[in-house]
Amino acid sequence: MKKSILLLSIMFLVMLSGCNTNTDNTDEVEKNQENTTDISEEIAGYIFIDGDKLYVDEVEIIENSDKERMEELNINDSDFPNGYYIYNPTFEADEYKITDDTAYDFVDFNLYYIDENEADGDRRYRTNNIDEFIKGSSYREELPLEQQTIPYIIELHGEDVYCIKEELLYTQ
Repeated sequence: MKKSILLLSIMFLVMLSGCNTNTDNTDEVEKNQENTTDISEEIAGYIFIDGDKLYVDEVEIIENSDKERMEELNINDSDFPNGYYIYNPTFEADEYKITDDTAYDFVDFNLYYIDENEADGDRRYRTNNIDEFIKGSSYREELPLEQQTIPYIIELHGEDVYCIKEELLYTQ
């Protein structure tokens, strides 16, 4: 009887350890950010990274369910081929500071950081490593800010960038 319980316990522990197979750096990112949970602002925009500076041309992302805003802008359902509309009437570059604690959430399309067998379909990856973001995300570092076409969600803590998020919907 004791051998059966011991064997079942070992099997249970092995099964539990297999549940956490994602090899991303989420734990490290969360540990680095545990004292910065106060997000002061969240914006959407096109981005350009230059060293520890993030330049953002802020945009408004409108969903086709926002009929009031659609009417204000005189846009209709045909302006939403992907389910959203990006409103950017003027180009304006705002500057923010990237820190060592900045998190980067993106879709690892090319499976640079997520094993194909563990991808679970969404391929979401989180890291504090800016080089991993530049290599694995849809961001194109060779394009100036004026030519960027994919909006990102940027979480700010004052002038510091808390997180840059790539959303799959906007990469299409």
